[in-house]
Amino acid sequence: MDATAFRRQMDEVVARIPMHAIRSVLDAVEGTPSPNGERARHLRDALVDHFNRLRPMKARRLFTSLFEPFLVDDPILYRSAESVPALLQRVDMGGIWTALTRHAFPGLAAEVQSRLDAMARDAMLDAVLASPDAMVMRELMRKEALDFLYAMAGDRKLTDRFLALANDEAHHDARLRTQYLGRKAPIDSDLLGFVRALLEHNAVLVPLTERMRRDIDDMRMGETQGAGDLRSAEVDCQSALMVGFVRRVRDLGLPFRDQSQLLAWFAPLYGLNVKQRYDVFLRHVREHVGSGGPAVRESHPLLRALLCHFTAACTTIREVVDGMFGDMDIQDGGVLSAPVTTRALLHEAVERFDRALTALSGTGFLASRSTGPALRAELAAVSRALTGTVMPALAARLQAAMNARHAPVHDHEDIVWLLELVWRWGRTLGNAGKPNRS
Repeated sequence: MDATAFRRQMDEVVARIPMHAIRSVLDAVEGTPSPNGERARHLRDALVDHFNRLRPMKARRLFTSLFEPFLVDDPILYRSAESVPALLQRVDMGGIWTALTRHAFPGLAAEVQSRLDAMARDAMLDAVLASPDAMVMRELMRKEALDFLYAMAGDRKLTDRFLALANDEAHHDARLRTQYLGRKAPIDSDLLGFVRALLEHNAVLVPLTERMRRDIDDMRMGETQGAGDLRSAEVDCQSALMVGFVRRVRDLGLPFRDQSQLLAWFAPLYGLNVKQRYDVFLRHVREHVGSGGPAVRESHPLLRALLCHFTAACTTIREVVDGMFGDMDIQDGGVLSAPVTTRALLHEAVERFDRALTALSGTGFLASRSTGPALRAELAAVSRALTGTVMPALAARLQAAMNARHAPVHDHEDIVWLLELVWRWGRTLGNAGKPNRS
């Protein structure tokens, strides 16, 4: 068989290999001595080409690696009414990258992409992006981006154009990643300021954040064991860990000690936004922020972040309920139809709603005269979605299921799933504001 035909066959075979398995297959090919080195080379080239072809935006991938420990994919928080303090979504970083390549360094971005394309012809992209040459290019882009963002801060018209482009790109990307998305949390000047701080202090914040991530993961024992004592001990340990990281961050220097700025609260915000540790966050606010520190008001970064989480969960529930039930004519014989992705999104939204509400109640803001009315308005809207839309549909399908004597109704599994979700959702609403939630 000639080389061209063999390579074509290798391309067809490699296309069937799952992406997560390509690295191990490549290691096996390179680590096994073969009497037929030419065919092994064709197989290796096919593996490399297939892996790299699915990652065409190499310059963007290299630049965003500066933010890797901070990036999240959180469709619930897409729906926050405002940008969440110290939260950096991948879709937002993609929008910011698009705007940077248009306004900050179009020539440099094109040059980096071309060089990475050439370097990736014979090597896996992961190895290319970790090479010394790639690190030099990344540092050039970091400096160019940082200089541009500082200069842009004094130009309102340029800032407006930059944000418009970044938000359009991020919103388009977000709509591809989640269902029933209405408006998305904006990329605003506050978020750009956080990105600028991460670029400026990247060398010290990345290793510290990686250490914090590992330490938090190492202490996750209560969730797996399910025992109350273990869970309480875990929260104690995580809370002490968070205090230690707050001190480490503030020891980095003057910019990290200004408690009116996000950087001073970077550690607990990371625990909330990235690790979703509402219980640890609540403990930290209670014990280390309200006493001896600045007063915790609505403008405080920690409270703003928690409020964003809560309102985002409420909005997600309403949007998914409206979208899912909008096309179901249950009262006229229609059946429930909840795809796996819809179930997962609504289940996660109710779970986060419960945890964020518990944290708000525990901090006292649900009972506060200043924050309480707005929070209770959100609760009322979520309650209306349950009682006005979900419960009537569920009742109709339950009646149909009970009347079906000879065989289960077609949506039996959907009915059971929704019944369990409604029980959890209703219990959360019924307990809202009660002292034992704190």
